[in-house]
Amino acid sequence: MNMNTILRFLMLFVLVLSLGCSKGNSVTGKVTFSDGNPLTRGEVVFSTTTFVAAGMIQPDGTYSIRANNMKEGIPSGKYAVTVKAYEDAQDNPDGMMENLKPVKSLIDTKYASPATSGLACEVNGSMTFNISVEPFK
Repeated sequence: MNMNTILRFLMLFVLVLSLGCSKGNSVTGKVTFSDGNPLTRGEVVFSTTTFVAAGMIQPDGTYSIRANNMKEGIPSGKYAVTVKAYEDAQDNPDGMMENLKPVKSLIDTKYASPATSGLACEVNGSMTFNISVEPFK
């Protein structure tokens, strides 16, 4: 092998190695109601037909999307976005299942399905994606 061939091979090897070690993209943002108040609990989900990543909504309305047990980011691409948020489940002091109160959604239920949420995001690098939702009526 001549020196040019060895150099090309090493450059290709370093390129492949660096691509394999990529942490991926991160998406952060804030979920608020249309009046600007934060949604204080719930989950934001980014999904494609082959990939799903989710992040919990914090008390200040912020979220962070990660995948693979919070170690890696998500791949670039187009994602359907859904948001789910429910009241706390009511405690059942007497242990009777029939006395449980149904859990109510805090936001319009349309946000729970990719087909009706109206939310989409194209991820191309780490980014911020803020979301505005309407309350449950």
